[in-house]
Amino acid sequence: MDSSLLASRAPSQYVVPLLRRPPIWLLALLGWTALALATAGQHFLTSQVKHDGWPAELHALTFGELVWSSLVNWYAWAALSPLILRVARRLSIGRLGWARAVAVHLVLGVVATGLQVSGHLLVDFVTERVVLGLPLDVLAHGRSVFLVCLPWGVPIYLTMVGLVHAFDYYRDSRLRMLTASKLETQLAQAQLQLLQVQMQPHFLFNTLHAISSLMHQDVDAADRMLARLSELLRFALESVGTQEVSLRRELEYLAPYLDIERRRFGENLTVVLDVAPETLDARVPSLLLQPLVENAIRHGVARRVAPGRVEVQVHRSGDALEVCVRDDGPGLSGGDTPLQLGVGLQNTRERLEGLYGEGHALAFGNRPGGGFEVAVSFPFRTGWAGA
Repeated sequence: MDSSLLASRAPSQYVVPLLRRPPIWLLALLGWTALALATAGQHFLTSQVKHDGWPAELHALTFGELVWSSLVNWYAWAALSPLILRVARRLSIGRLGWARAVAVHLVLGVVATGLQVSGHLLVDFVTERVVLGLPLDVLAHGRSVFLVCLPWGVPIYLTMVGLVHAFDYYRDSRLRMLTASKLETQLAQAQLQLLQVQMQPHFLFNTLHAISSLMHQDVDAADRMLARLSELLRFALESVGTQEVSLRRELEYLAPYLDIERRRFGENLTVVLDVAPETLDARVPSLLLQPLVENAIRHGVARRVAPGRVEVQVHRSGDALEVCVRDDGPGLSGGDTPLQLGVGLQNTRERLEGLYGEGHALAFGNRPGGGFEVAVSFPFRTGWAGA
């Protein structure tokens, strides 16, 4: 790299990215340093307060000397930590079992303490014998340091092993949860997609049936219905893979179907749309209204001798969007069951369950004044919904 380019950069250009996202090694170094300083401070305070039974040579140590000794001690453990990490994962409780793992790691704790003391002695030898030229009995000093560090070294090693096991267990459990959640999401999406695919052929069959009935009465009207059907097919293709659309878009999708049915039934069918303006941007399941209106026409209006009426009401109630489709037909007779209402209602129930879980409600039944009613409620949400 050009030296002039390096010289032209301010120090903040290097420091700021480091502060925003410090590397793991830097965080680990800061952690070990903080631990060393805390230990040195504790030893210094103890040496000032506790006199009886406290080694006499420690009273003569300054705070700086205590800090240096503590840094050497903990940095030795820091140097061993990558090795301890690998050993802890290779000799995990899951592989060895509790009894063998405890026995093995107790022995390894003594070995790790010996290695830590060796590192400590190496630093002492370099600083005292090589740098300062002071006499140092390495064997005697090493024996005393090992005996002092052993009661603390094994617990420190076991604590590091326990932290590794705890972290790995947490990571594995999170991974299992994320995997299970992902599988559940994929399964739910597959089920919703299947329900949507089931709905489109069902709707197409019923619409073609309506057109074929009109062909024997008015060819021109049937031709216009085919044009409307092409619009429906275009909407259906656009909605493939989209589970939610805006209510405005859903009403646009419903309009061609209503035109087809109005041409089929003529004056015998009246459809009333009562939609609150503030709900037009609400997100609703795609193909929600059409199957409900289709059921109302097929099982309500079509079974009447006199003209029939279908009402579609949509309004907001607190945090919920409520949709109600009702007709003035004969309703359910004593021998009828809800499943006899066809694929539409059952499909709607399953899609609402998949999309909103316990956050939805679906109720249906005969109206007191005659006819049948289906009421649906689910969370009121706005924003982009794929259409």
